[in-house]
Amino acid sequence: MNKLYEEIAECEPDQSWNCKSEVYSQTSYPKNEFLNSLEEEEEKACSSDSTNQEGTSFDERDFNLDQTVKTWSDFNRMYYHPKSVNAISEFRLDNEIFPFDVFTYGKNAFVKDENEENSFEENFRFFAEECDTIQASLIGLGFQVTADVIDGFGGFACGFLERLREEYPKSTILSFGITEAQKLAPPGQGGYMKQTFNSSLSVVQLSEMSSLFIPLSTSPPYRPMPRFIQPNNFPMTYGQSIVVRGIPGDKSKKFFDFKPNLFQQLQFARNGSDHFYATGLAYPIPNSFPNIFMNLNSDGYVDSSRTVSTCKVKSVPVLTNVTVSTRTHALLQDYVNSLQKANFDLLPEFKDGTNGMSRDDFVETKEALHALCEAYENDQSMP
Repeated sequence: MNKLYEEIAECEPDQSWNCKSEVYSQTSYPKNEFLNSLEEEEEKACSSDSTNQEGTSFDERDFNLDQTVKTWSDFNRMYYHPKSVNAISEFRLDNEIFPFDVFTYGKNAFVKDENEENSFEENFRFFAEECDTIQASLIGLGFQVTADVIDGFGGFACGFLERLREEYPKSTILSFGITEAQKLAPPGQGGYMKQTFNSSLSVVQLSEMSSLFIPLSTSPPYRPMPRFIQPNNFPMTYGQSIVVRGIPGDKSKKFFDFKPNLFQQLQFARNGSDHFYATGLAYPIPNSFPNIFMNLNSDGYVDSSRTVSTCKVKSVPVLTNVTVSTRTHALLQDYVNSLQKANFDLLPEFKDGTNGMSRDDFVETKEALHALCEAYENDQSMP
């Protein structure tokens, strides 16, 4: 049981009801070894005799999560507040009859959720008012928003940001638009144009309402993995959702030995900032992390003498780069070209609901996307 939830007392039968009653119950979802061990560690930490415990420590145990994880909660390490999770009641995951795969479905769902559940007032504002200073990394005070952009969650996020802008007009909003490459339909298939239109609408509206919008994509299946990542160990979303970039090297060197050379390699494009920041702290790898590494030592450096079965990786050096670049033009141009060929009459699902789109909205989206594309066009006359 989540410790942040109140204990649910068993209901006493109504003594005034004299007729026969039937009780229907469902077996609770079983906890795997990892979750049971988490509770045991918590009990040990809270007990007075937590010292001198015998046996293998929790952080050193291998729970074989690659084979036992079925849902995200199977490897969850934290308690969530009851107000932090909001369900979209009218849709179900992977529902083939009525999938949540249209931008306007998401916008309609947000409006309906607000009208019926008032989730923004009751839940989001509850957390915002608890913050002394609302932080958004990199760019000061504000909020961070992460959303899929190829399905209905893009529309839901845009509806949320509209409400957020009304309440906090001066706050910074850092938005990340996620595209899971494995879910992209091939060009020419029925779902391709729908996903392209979803992405276009999300990119245009998230860019307008965010202080900074950053598109992110997982690696497509055809792209080769780095040599220290096991290419065949991504059978589930548990592994697919992790994007890792390591720094190759031998075990005798440290991160700062590689830093100058790495930064020089990043500067060749000259499209973005020449300012780079580094920290000596490596990214910690908990034992709930997918078992995707190979030929790395425990500190995350390449060591061909080791294999994934003989060494548990506890941390990895990580290098990230956020750049405002003309290379974004290629992505936006693909969206522009696809929408130029699109027939709005063949996308009737985008017209549904109170937030459905009209033909004028479709034309405005194409114009806004074209203007955004031109802003990132490489001007050869500029130095």
